[in-house]
Amino acid sequence: MRFDTHRVSAFLVESLQRARPSVEVIVDDGDIIHARTRHGDLAAIYLIETAISAAEIRYHVDVNSADRIHTLFVLWGDLLIPADGARYQPHDWMQALLTLHGDKIYAFDPYLGDDLVFPAHFEREPGSYTRRIRYGAPIRAGWLSCSLVTAELGGRAGTWRVADFEPRAPAASAAPS
Repeated sequence: MRFDTHRVSAFLVESLQRARPSVEVIVDDGDIIHARTRHGDLAAIYLIETAISAAEIRYHVDVNSADRIHTLFVLWGDLLIPADGARYQPHDWMQALLTLHGDKIYAFDPYLGDDLVFPAHFEREPGSYTRRIRYGAPIRAGWLSCSLVTAELGGRAGTWRVADFEPRAPAASAAPS
């Protein structure tokens, strides 16, 4: 798995560097990439290949937000994200990411060629806790943006620094789910 994750990391770093001057990679640690947007915002992009808990997500978002760094998690799709078209009730750790990223979780698939990183949208189904999973188009690295999200995360209300591959209005709010 490590080789595949590092291959995705290399792809993502190369994509981010091609997006200059919109985005610049500052540090490439393999499974953690630090980048700066054209507006001077710092982002930490975590490539996650094994299970992660809601507490770990909250910890990284807390620490990074305190350091004025925006956080983005990208998970190994086949291992951690339901299949495209599936109906699924999100776990608590998924719910944390959905709250931060507007009902989507970014995923990677090291076997998809150039379409390695994409959003998995968790569409709400009326009157149910179940969500319909829909895979989106591959990300555009140059669209890396940073924003503030006001929401409840891990039982605590706050404002969190979040990075995203889709532009968001400044000071966007996420309703707790």
